[in-house]
Amino acid sequence: MSSPSASAAATFSFGRLLLGFVLPVLGHGLAFGSTFVVARIVEPSAGGGFEDVVAAIATFFVIEVVVTIGSIIAIVLLLIRRRRDLALGVFLGWLVGPAVYFGARFFS
Repeated sequence: MSSPSASAAATFSFGRLLLGFVLPVLGHGLAFGSTFVVARIVEPSAGGGFEDVVAAIATFFVIEVVVTIGSIIAIVLLLIRRRRDLALGVFLGWLVGPAVYFGARFFS
């Protein structure tokens, strides 16, 4: 016999899928935007160093690693809780980042 909470968790909601999609996309946007902010704040040394470029790249990669690890943890926990709509949304939202990266590489 199924309980009401089990049947409610089994229903697929497009709204929850969109919510799950938006959160990782916002994480990618945060990484992209903060890269420009850090590049403007950090000034290169007088000898023509690349401190600003290194700071921007490091910021981007650190935030992307956090978004990736957070997405993996969220997907696993949501699948355990049988929230497949949210898990699929988080996965598709995270997938936007690699798709944009490889798409830019392929089409440029």
